[in-house]
Amino acid sequence: MKKTFKRAGVAVLSMAMLISMGAVGAISASAANANLKVNSYETYANGSTTATTQSSQTVNVYKVATRDNTGAWSWVNDAPYVALGTQHVYLNSVPGSDVNGVLISNLSGQDLNELAQTIASDTTNFKISSNIIGNGTNNAANIPLLDVGVAYCLVVTTPTAADELIQPTLIQIDTSTNETPTITPKVSDIPIDKTIESIPAGDGEVATDHESAAAKVGAEVTYKIATKLPTYANGTGTPASPQVTGDMIQDFVITDEPTSGILIGTDYSDTGADVEVFIDNVKVYDNSAVLAGTAGTVTLDGTTAQGGAGTYNVAVANVASTDKFTVTIPGEIVWAHQGRDVYVTFKARVQDTALKGNQANNNTGKITYGNNWATGGGSKTKEDTVPLYVGKIVLNKEDSTGPRTGATFTLTGPVNKTLDMTSVSNIDFGYLPAGNYTLTETVAPSGCKVMVGSWTFTVATNTSGTYDKYTVTTTGTAPTELTLTDNDTTHHGNYSVTVVDPPAGALPGTGGMGTVIFTVGGAAIVLLAGAMFVVYMRRRKNEE
Repeated sequence: MKKTFKRAGVAVLSMAMLISMGAVGAISASAANANLKVNSYETYANGSTTATTQSSQTVNVYKVATRDNTGAWSWVNDAPYVALGTQHVYLNSVPGSDVNGVLISNLSGQDLNELAQTIASDTTNFKISSNIIGNGTNNAANIPLLDVGVAYCLVVTTPTAADELIQPTLIQIDTSTNETPTITPKVSDIPIDKTIESIPAGDGEVATDHESAAAKVGAEVTYKIATKLPTYANGTGTPASPQVTGDMIQDFVITDEPTSGILIGTDYSDTGADVEVFIDNVKVYDNSAVLAGTAGTVTLDGTTAQGGAGTYNVAVANVASTDKFTVTIPGEIVWAHQGRDVYVTFKARVQDTALKGNQANNNTGKITYGNNWATGGGSKTKEDTVPLYVGKIVLNKEDSTGPRTGATFTLTGPVNKTLDMTSVSNIDFGYLPAGNYTLTETVAPSGCKVMVGSWTFTVATNTSGTYDKYTVTTTGTAPTELTLTDNDTTHHGNYSVTVVDPPAGALPGTGGMGTVIFTVGGAAIVLLAGAMFVVYMRRRKNEE
């Protein structure tokens, strides 16, 4: 179930035709009406490839560029180009003197996405009422478009609930083809993926997809929350005069609050420890200290983002009483570094209170962000949870008088080890991965006999590679000296194994009534022999 990230606001760029930049001859481009079919928009949650069709939306269609009878194109604001960051986007040809010029037909899909955003955010030249050539609220139905001809049109779809980031769509329409273009607006949620990255060898196991794990009490678990900064409208196309500014954008907040028994921190009680924050793989926060830079700021890789290069100031706050942390990325920084990957890692220690066997210790990560791509405002919260299953098996050594030291056991199976109880009367098996095991007592305490036979048992931790339990069961018949106790019959996971050895001088308990019979029989034989001896002696005396 590995989740795959998608860039927020992925557009469906339906280009009905490619522009032939060298076209000659008269092409009829007189204004004409057309229809555009806009399907219900689809949402792709957490990078899923399966779409969820939404039910309510509003659609506005703006004409942003037109082609005349000679085949020449022009932006509706009569500007020679549209600025896209440092690039100048031309429709017909690029002047040789413009080293930053690029032809619209040569733009990458990502650049076309950003061009659509730039145009849609320009409420002075492009996204204005006079450029609207069609609108509607009906889903999967034709929207009449007036005065089209041959044009680039910007389709802006707004969900009624307005709870997602929606990318505008740039589409070329040619009424001379008598075709009805169809588009399906698509939304890719800002992703959040909470995973368990690692557990030290011997202390637990992590699923291949990192979406679940099993561990022992005391294990150190490394968690990760991965997400992406939203992408917002780019104003009039020049970073120096944006429609949206950093102070308009909501802070991007990442929080995590583990369940009881999962404790965060270097010593697993302090706050602010072992939390690391990365942006595009650049570590910007580490153990309560902002890295590099000065005055609490961190300069990233120097790449100029929309709104300027800027610096990064991360704030991490923890609440000791609830053992949680909050990472706050200010709106100005979100604006300066839109679309960048962000992830947070932290370490946690598994406590005894996490012993729940078949019940997950869920660790939930949460993001809160401004979800209105056009204004930077709004607010949406998303979360993702990863389960951790915890188990524990303790071996207790006793004799008829109570706990004893001095025993040695061997364990064979997926894990092979010697349990040395020379100086202890109980010992933790440690983390045992799924499989079949055999426990044998090789050395008994002084004055005791070793356990007769061996104990075979099975540990179950996962179903088809997904960790979802921690249970221990006996296979076959356990030795009479051994007792397996499930200390939590509701959730399981917390087990104790007690071995009570008999005294070294005792005859095997498996003899049953045999010892009594031998004792009584032996006494009878002795008495009988004595009686016969007395009778014999009397007869002999009489004969004499």
